[in-house]
Amino acid sequence: GVVTGGEPLLALGGQAPVIAISRPGQGLVAAASFSQPFSDREMGTTAVVPSAQQRFVFEIEYWLFRGLVEGDFPPLRLPGQPSP
Repeated sequence: GVVTGGEPLLALGGQAPVIAISRPGQGLVAAASFSQPFSDREMGTTAVVPSAQQRFVFEIEYWLFRGLVEGDFPPLRLPGQPSP
């Protein structure tokens, strides 16, 4: 799926927004067009050593939640990318 409206935060192939935010008044609303990658089936449980794909999903999830808490979304670093 694709998210319409708001400020795109993450896009597939740099084109189709899959996560966007809106800042109405003093609030912050985030919309994501996917949830399956964040399920136990995809991410595993606490006893699983994450694969590269799972680690990628973890990074997206933590980036999204940190941004919601802090109100700021720095560029998403993919696994294996050096720090800026």
